Amino acid sequence: MGCNPCTCTATKYQSGHPECQMDKLDLVIEQIPGGLMAILDPELSTLKRCWCISEIGKGLEMNFKISYHVPSKLENPPCQFPSDVDCETTLPADKKRLLEQIKAR
Repeated sequence: MGCNPCTCTATKYQSGHPECQMDKLDLVIEQIPGGLMAILDPELSTLKRCWCISEIGKGLEMNFKISYHVPSKLENPPCQFPSDVDCETTLPADKKRLLEQIKAR
């Protein structure tokens, strides 16, 4: 399962590059006081994104309080959610790294 690549004009850096933010997400999450807030869309498609699942997983691992904001009306709520191996990223290398982190937890 893939997704459309990002179409914004921001420069993209690969994991390992000093300017890359994505491979430093765990360090950032550790600095958030008071827990995490997961803001979900009416289709719950945010739960198909590897980054979202990884952030929630890291929060659970750290015993963070996680608040979920769900719209009052869900559009065609899914009967089941995809597994972590079916989640989506823009860069395949990010998916590989995130799945390795999830498995290591």
